[in-house]
Amino acid sequence: MSVAIERRIGPVSAMRFWGIYKEQFIPLTEDAPVYQMLPLWQWLRAMFSPRFYKFVNRDEHGGMVSLGVMGTRLEDFPFLSVPYFRKHFPEHYSGRRLLYFIALVTRPGMEGKGEAEALMHLMADTVADRDGIAIFDVCTANAMSGLPEAIHAMASQYGDVDPIIELGIERYAGIDESDQLQPFALR
Repeated sequence: MSVAIERRIGPVSAMRFWGIYKEQFIPLTEDAPVYQMLPLWQWLRAMFSPRFYKFVNRDEHGGMVSLGVMGTRLEDFPFLSVPYFRKHFPEHYSGRRLLYFIALVTRPGMEGKGEAEALMHLMADTVADRDGIAIFDVCTANAMSGLPEAIHAMASQYGDVDPIIELGIERYAGIDESDQLQPFALR
């Protein structure tokens, strides 16, 4: 296995990993009110553009085993508030040291075999080398599953990592005015 940062992913590999990405992320669309994955056009832009870091783990035959993606231009993500990051992290923002963690996907059948570890190591080193801040978002379902803590624990194995800081929470509320009122609580 070899892990490297690749500047551009070819169309065939990009579409292969789109299928894996979609398969892993679509189930979250049933558990979160906000769509939890990039649309295909944004995925392809990330794969083809050298502005995005593509951390690729390849097997001995050159086949892609796992892929991690980070972007440093927050303007590339229309759902992120650039003014927020510019205000709260001005030095990191101006130096392109805010790295938005988009995805980590592993080829089916390779999950749980430690393949993501090498990617996480390279990702953590990349963030540390830039004196950067890794940013990622999680829906409530993933947050409740302990995903942020698992990511933090994995990254902590490879360097001195600050604690997770919560940057903000989006809450989607509903008011049911039908005859079948159900108690509703914000969490």
